Amino acid sequence: MVYLALCNFSRRPKLGQLAPTVQEDIVGLYSSYKEACVEADQMLRSWGNTELIIKRYQESKIGKKLPNSLWVHISTLQALDPLLDLYEGCA
Repeated sequence: MVYLALCNFSRRPKLGQLAPTVQEDIVGLYSSYKEACVEADQMLRSWGNTELIIKRYQESKIGKKLPNSLWVHISTLQALDPLLDLYEGCA
């Protein structure tokens, strides 16, 4: 979802242009590529919900929490909450 959401900033590739593992995930988890893209777009829109971002930040078990930031080592990004991962990707 994070990858598809971030692709919205450029030109989102067609399903056949994605890596085979990504294609398999989409086919296995969604009824269509269009459905996956719609969900990714919804996730991207939720990024604007500051209260939700703060809640996910407060609940994060990963990283060092500071008053106005969350420090996360690059090796732990895969385990980060998807919305926070998207937030990082947008930054």
